[in-house]
Order: sequence, then C-alpha cells, then structure tokens
Amino acid sequence: MGSADEFLIEYGILVEYRGSGGDVRIPEGVKSIGRRSFMWCRGLTGVTIPEGVTSIGEKAFYGCGRLKKVTMPKGMMDIRTDAFNGCVGLTSLTLPDTVVKIRDRAFHGCSGLNSVILPDGLTRIGRKTFYRCVSLTSVRIPDSVTSIGEYAFYGCSSLTSVRIPDSVTSIGEYAFYGCSSLTSVRIPDSVISIGWSAFYECGSLTDVRIPRSMSDGWKSVIRISSSTSVLMIPEGVTVIKEREFNGNTSLKSVRIPASVVRIGESAFKGCRNLESIWFSEGLKSIGESAFEDCTSLTSVMIPKGVTSIEDKAFLGCSGLKQVKAPEEGVHIGRYAFLGCEISPDQEGFVIVGSSLLKYSGHKVNVTIPRGVTSIEGDAFLGCCSMENVTIPEGVTSIGNMAFCLCGSLTSLTIPGTVRKIGKGVADMCGRLTHVICYSSCA
Repeated sequence: MGSADEFLIEYGILVEYRGSGGDVRIPEGVKSIGRRSFMWCRGLTGVTIPEGVTSIGEKAFYGCGRLKKVTMPKGMMDIRTDAFNGCVGLTSLTLPDTVVKIRDRAFHGCSGLNSVILPDGLTRIGRKTFYRCVSLTSVRIPDSVTSIGEYAFYGCSSLTSVRIPDSVTSIGEYAFYGCSSLTSVRIPDSVISIGWSAFYECGSLTDVRIPRSMSDGWKSVIRISSSTSVLMIPEGVTVIKEREFNGNTSLKSVRIPASVVRIGESAFKGCRNLESIWFSEGLKSIGESAFEDCTSLTSVMIPKGVTSIEDKAFLGCSGLKQVKAPEEGVHIGRYAFLGCEISPDQEGFVIVGSSLLKYSGHKVNVTIPRGVTSIEGDAFLGCCSMENVTIPEGVTSIGNMAFCLCGSLTSLTIPGTVRKIGKGVADMCGRLTHVICYSSCA
C-alpha cells in the first residue's frame, strides 16, 4: 500500500516516491504525478492512481522493470514523455477515455506489453510511443486520432493487425517500420501526409490498400516485398513504371484504378503466381512484355478505351485461356499473346477484340469471320491443310509471316481495305499460284 511518509507531495504534485515498491496506492488528494517520481524503482510491481490525478509527468515510471499493473482513474488526461519508458514487465494497459494526449516515447521499449486499449478521446499518438513493444499483437486506433507520430510503432514485430481510422491525416516516418508480422493495412483517403519508410520491412504484409494522396512516390512509403500477394494500386497513379513489380513471385492479385492510363514495359514480367488482375476503364496502353511469363493468369478482361497492347505483352502466359477485349480500336502487337492457351471458337479461330491471333482448324477452305480488322503475325503459320483462304472486307492489316509455311495454300485474296501488309506474309508457301490483291499497299 505505502505509508504517507513514503510520498513527498507538494501542492498536489507527487514529487518523489521514497518507498521500496510492491503494490503501491497513491494517496488521495494528489493531482499530478511529477517527473521522475518513481524513476528506477525496481521493486515496484503495481500502482493504483486515485481519482483526481490528471497527468503523469515525464519519466515518472521510467525503468520500473518489474511494474506489471497500472490502474488509472477517469479524469486522467495527459501521459507525458517517457512516462513508462522501459517498463518491460507491463503486459496490458487500459487507458481511460479522458486521456487526450500520449506523448513521445510514453511506452517506449515496453517489451512485455501485448495488449493496449487506447481511449476514444485520444487525438495524437506521439513519436516513438510504442517503439519496440515487441509483444504487442494488435492495436485499435480510435476515431479521434488525427496523427500517428514518427517511429510510433517501430519494431513492433508481433503486431499482426492495425486499424487506421478515417480521422487520421498524417503518419510519420518509420511509424510501422519493422512490423514484421503485420499482414494487412488499409490507409484511408483522409491521410494526406505519410513519412518516408512508414511501412518498410513489413515482410508479412500481403494485403495493401493505399490512399489517393500517395499516388506519386507511394513506394517510398510501403515496400512491396516478396511476400506481398494482394496489391491495390492507389487512385491517382497515372503510370505503372517500367519493371515496377518485375519478378515478384508472391504477387497474386492486383487491382488497377481508373486513373492509370499506361502499364509500362515489363511492369509485371515474371510474376509467375499472379492469378488475377483487374483493369479499370481509363487504361489506354499495355506496354511491351508488361505481363510476360505471368504463367498463373487464367483470364484477362481488357477494358474499353485501350488502344494498344504492345509486343509480347502477355507472351508466355501459358495458363491464359480466356481474353475479352473491345471489338474495335485495339492494336495488338507482335507476339502479344504468343504461348497463351486461349481457347479457339468452334471454327478454330482465336480472336481477341477484332484481331485474329491464331487459327488452329484443319479446313481446306477457310473464310475469316467478318468483324476481324487485323490478322496478327504468324496467325496461320504452318497450317498445312489449308488450300484456300478468303479475307473479308474490313481487314486493315496483315502481320509478318501471317501465312508462312502453309504448304498446301494455292489461293489467297487480299481485299482493298488492307492498308498494311507485313514482311514474309506468304513465305515458303510452295504451292501458292493464285494471289488476288486489291490493296494499294501490296
């Protein structure tokens, strides 16, 4: 309990504790616990703070390593800098709803602290407040908090979940750095300022939701590690840069917002475990090799507005069986879907949008369907059974080597709508004797 002569109290401030420790009850009438009043009291195991106390001073319980239990009254408002710094024996803490300030380093290094309930009136979590609280597993940040200070949860390696409310507008540098057990984070759109490396070295982070305010430079805040599997690109990003996620083999799902107009060259190349990707309308172009060798992709829906799918964009996506694309206005580059197992229609044609990518049928007389506007390179490469092919009006381009090595082909008619004919279109077609070409570009 502690006798009266163990406490030095002046004008309502507990200036010094002179006892040996144990479970201590602070006397009635105290209004404030003064700075360093219990500092380095190694025998202190518990403390009960009476009604009427409104603040705990700087380093009040600093280094009280055996302190396990603290009972605070309603009316407590301010926990000051380093108040419980180094209290390694403290395992749980409930702060009354009247607390509005937790200052810098208040619980710094409380390595045994595994549970903390923050009050609903709290407005700010200070700098290094829970720095290296390595046993802390979860924390609920109340809706009243507007800022999370620098290094606030730095090194909280057991922290698995954290909810950041819509009231928060700023997150300081390194705030969650090294939270290696954190699996998901949602940063609300209310956040307009996030410091450098706020979520770096969070190796278990697999579900990331990022606000619009981070649309430029967001990767300086959250490192997309080799274990991240779910990624939502922030609204406001306009370009996914070249090689941005190249070779990330743990990435499984990506959602791209409407603000993105271009996916750069090799942006997701080699993401072999990427299973799904959601494009939004607004996208204009998919760069060369953007999704090359994404072997786990099974289906892709290209939105309206895309005008270019560049060379090798989906090359080697061996699991890709279904592709839907706009029927007009999409240029598909050379080898864009080479190595994909896109299912042909009943006639043996593989058509994406209005582009004929491949013919796998075995007919002697082949008529290309109406609506096709381009015949891509190698589309009929090696079709040995085909003798005659009719290309309909409306086709505007024929790619390189489109009919190469068609050994039985004897007749080919090219309509006047064709404006571009690639190289070697009918090379090594030894029996081709009858070519009718109405195109002026032949």
